Order: sequence, then C-alpha cells, then structure tokens
Amino acid sequence: MTLYDESVLVEVSDTSASPPRPRAPDVTGAHGGWGWTLIARVANEVRVMPGPGGGKTVLVRLPW
Repeated sequence: MTLYDESVLVEVSDTSASPPRPRAPDVTGAHGGWGWTLIARVANEVRVMPGPGGGKTVLVRLPW
C-alpha cells in the first residue's frame, strides 16, 4: 500500500496466472464473491500485470 495525496495504491501479487474474474456474490458469506465487484465500483484504476514466478500482480488505486 502506498498513500498519495488523493489516492491509495494497493498492489497484491499471487502465484496464479489466471486473471481475477467477477462472480456472483454469496449473500450467506460462505463463498465470497464480493471483492472484485467492490473493487470495480470504487477503484479509480485497476491493472492486472504479470507478476513474479509466472503469477500476477493486481494494482488498484482507490480514492482517498
């Protein structure tokens, strides 16, 4: 996480090369599905880039 004057930059890496995908949120909370939907609604910028070891890095800029 990096704080800027008007935004917060969040970068997360993992070992999966599969891109994030929206899925139907589970209203019971048992199986998630809320994260990508929430990011799509509040983020100013979203980038998915190749990451270390064949995985990916997801960069999200959120308004501050």
